[in-house]
Amino acid sequence: MIRELGLDDNIQIYKEYYDNARYKTIYHHPGFLVAEEKAEEYSTYLYILEEKKGFVILPAIKRKINDIEIFNGEKEEYFDLVTPHEYSGVIASDNNKSLIQTFYKEFTDFCRNNRIIFSFIRFNPYNSEHEVAENYCLIKSADQVFIDCNLEDITKEFSKSCKRNLKIAKKEGLSCEKVVSSLQNREIFLKLYADAMDRLNARSFFYFNDGYFEKLFGLDFADIYFVYDSMKEKVLAATIILKDYFNKVAYYHLSCRNAKRQGNGAMELLIESFSLELQKEGFRIVHLAGGPTESLRQFKERFSEKRVKYYIGYNTTDENTYMYLCQRYCNKYPEYQNSGFLPLYRSDE
Repeated sequence: MIRELGLDDNIQIYKEYYDNARYKTIYHHPGFLVAEEKAEEYSTYLYILEEKKGFVILPAIKRKINDIEIFNGEKEEYFDLVTPHEYSGVIASDNNKSLIQTFYKEFTDFCRNNRIIFSFIRFNPYNSEHEVAENYCLIKSADQVFIDCNLEDITKEFSKSCKRNLKIAKKEGLSCEKVVSSLQNREIFLKLYADAMDRLNARSFFYFNDGYFEKLFGLDFADIYFVYDSMKEKVLAATIILKDYFNKVAYYHLSCRNAKRQGNGAMELLIESFSLELQKEGFRIVHLAGGPTESLRQFKERFSEKRVKYYIGYNTTDENTYMYLCQRYCNKYPEYQNSGFLPLYRSDE
């Protein structure tokens, strides 16, 4: 039987589960979930299945649909779930696909019985969990880019344009350093990141508040890299790397560049520097991912020929109510009728 616990009131309990789990990623870490909660309007809940042969837990943000203005007058309360930003899915005592499959079967019934009409998951591309996520409709997103640290020379797959820009950066005297997570460095990163999202016309989903960055910068597995100009007076590019020591996978989590300095190879130097350092530290994969725009995905593809499949999944546990809410929403906002956003009734968020 699935049980629901609030993360805030049960953080110590969750820490014990996380420490004992053999199937997990850094995105399930208690500290990361606390950071993510700072970026959300709603609380994170833990959906737990525990049996003699082990446990499975899905952390998810539970949102009240009635809080959307046009649904304020609904007599029934309705909820939906979305997993925390970036890659998610379940943690488990071990990689027991049968138990994970059982969880997903029972989770559908739990949602249906508790007025949770819709749930959305971004599956980690290095796990095969999506294959046993019963009742979830899978959507294959664009293949994502990763650097294989098992290669003796990881720069061999860099494109000619990458190598050319790297030469320019080094000739100009640019340098890349891992920096401390101070308040000053956080403010520098926030300014660069906000400017980058503005240039990309990114959805509000990709903006994060100060509380999120404060918690993120405090995590001991989050490394911050800056690229400086030759005088070390300006930061030209920056990134936050999440280091999953358990799985030996490092994630290129957030990055940004100074738009006032074009064509100097700052981003190329950034990626080369942290990739080489992570390889020395024993990581087997540096995950560069994709991006909100085609140009960003194409930029990352210049660093590696390696690709990994990435799936998202959704489960509509009350089809009639979901369609009713979508119809009401589209009647008021017809411009979003074909938005493709999930769930449809949140298209303007």
